[in-house]
Amino acid sequence: MHYDNKIIDSVKTKDIVQYLESLGYPRDKKHSGQSYIFFKSPLRNIEKTASFAVKIRTNTWFDYGVGRGGNIISLCMELEHLSFPKAIERLTSIPLYKNMIMREYVEEAHKSSVEVLEVKTISSPELISYLKSRKIDEIAYQYIKEVKVNNKGKIWSAIGFLNDKNSWELRNKYIKISLAPKDITIIRSLKSKDCIVFEGFMDFLSYISYYNNITNFNVFVLNSICLVGRVEWNMIQGNIYYYGDNDKGGDECLRHIERGIDMRHVFAPYKDFNEFLVGTYPF
Repeated sequence: MHYDNKIIDSVKTKDIVQYLESLGYPRDKKHSGQSYIFFKSPLRNIEKTASFAVKIRTNTWFDYGVGRGGNIISLCMELEHLSFPKAIERLTSIPLYKNMIMREYVEEAHKSSVEVLEVKTISSPELISYLKSRKIDEIAYQYIKEVKVNNKGKIWSAIGFLNDKNSWELRNKYIKISLAPKDITIIRSLKSKDCIVFEGFMDFLSYISYYNNITNFNVFVLNSICLVGRVEWNMIQGNIYYYGDNDKGGDECLRHIERGIDMRHVFAPYKDFNEFLVGTYPF
């Protein structure tokens, strides 16, 4: 049977880690980290130290014991002794999530083209109007700034949310960009070991606005689900409450967070916390 490139490319995005775990191969938590998930090799019967690596960002594998690797199709062919067409057929039939971490590319505006001119407290009537349209209460303003930039000669301002590499997530009515370097944002708390996790900062601001209170939890704003691997979730001592998006990307992100408690029922059936706030909140 012939498969066109679109089908083949779609199959290649199916998550290798989930595929291996569905076959009964557990990940090696001791050696797995932010960028790679390790397994004891499924290609060799006896192995004491995990040497089979899955690179999360590219959804590819490499077995250091035999010196070869590939994508999920080549892995299926080796593990299940199938031809290429049969492996495509097999993987198409398995209900695996697509690897959203690999598929979501981070679109960053380079610092060479975007210059930050000024950072100050929110005061622009246009930005305040934008925040009101998104139902963001003033109690949440302490987490954001008004950022004026020069983008290739054009001067404009946006809501700015600072990440842990001192760069900005920028939003206004018309734009949604990230300044390099892209990173997560962690807001530490001395009052709790528990943490709350959001995909984007607008959902975090929505959470604050909805509960009308400054949180005592540790806050993790991913600023992109492709950055979920930058946190060693298994090192967090408290509970991890997940408020990501209600979609396949959110499902995939939650799967990468060990012990994550799914809190998306709070704003279901809406896609995210801000969409819920805009659709239901009276102010």
